Formats: sequence, structure tokens, C-alpha cells
Amino acid sequence: MPNSQAQVTQLLNAASDGDEAAVADLWMAAQTEIRNMATRLVAREGQSVNLQATLVINEAFMRLNPPGGEQPQWESRDQFFGYIWRVMHQFLVDYARTKRRQKRGGG
Repeated sequence: MPNSQAQVTQLLNAASDGDEAAVADLWMAAQTEIRNMATRLVAREGQSVNLQATLVINEAFMRLNPPGGEQPQWESRDQFFGYIWRVMHQFLVDYARTKRRQKRGGG
């Protein structure tokens, strides 16, 4: 599926209207850009994080689409990708905090 701005925008609108199939299609259409974002975030963390971009992407998808949860409403591509970036970044922060807590023997 080609990744065009118009296609992503159409899928964003359909997903916001409650079309669950559009959510999966949206992630497929935006996959290349999302993967690039995740790769940059993981690389920024350096050697301290032993994660793959795929895990970060999957975690972001699960956090954005909880079972029985309400689909977020996005007004634009920028807002959509910004929201995904923020969710992936927060996952890395949570991961680092957990790792440090375990290193210090905390429960």
C-alpha cells in the first residue's frame, strides 16, 4: 500500500468516524514513517536501551488502541504522528525507569 499523504489523511478521517478497519489500514499506510520515528527514538537512547523498533511500535499500537477503548480523534497528519511519537517516547521513558528500579533492587 503506497504511503501517500492523501491516503493517510483519508484513513485518519475514517478512523475518527469509528471505522475499525481504517485503523489497521492507517497503521499499514503509515508504517514506514512510524518505523523511521521508532528507529530514531531507539537510536537516541544509545547503548542503554536494548530494544528493537518493532517492539516500540507494537507497544505504541497497543497503547493507542486498547481493547474496548475509545479511538483518539486526530485532526491532521501532524497531530497523528506527533501523538505516536509521544506515546513511543513515553514507553522508552517507562522502560528506562523500570530498568533502573530493577538495577537498584526496587520492587
